[in-house]
Amino acid sequence: MSPHIEILSPQNVTYTTNSISLNFTINETVSWTAYSLDKKANTTITGNTNLYGLPDGSHNLIVYAKDTAGNTGASRIVYFIINTQKLYFQR
Repeated sequence: MSPHIEILSPQNVTYTTNSISLNFTINETVSWTAYSLDKKANTTITGNTNLYGLPDGSHNLIVYAKDTAGNTGASRIVYFIINTQKLYFQR
């Protein structure tokens, strides 16, 4: 069976900073993990990490993992927004 991956952070919310934590859990020992941000090429990671310099706007993220038997799993897609602009409301 493929590894089961659950993304704990980021969540489907709006963040007011361009640096956020990528935290996830995997149900078994794996030999490789990576993430894909905005459907771009995979970035290999060794575990939980931070994502820096994210531009304002909508984003999507998937985490992938390969177990020691060679099975690859993928998390559900997480959608989130970065908005570092100060919001001013008119009355």
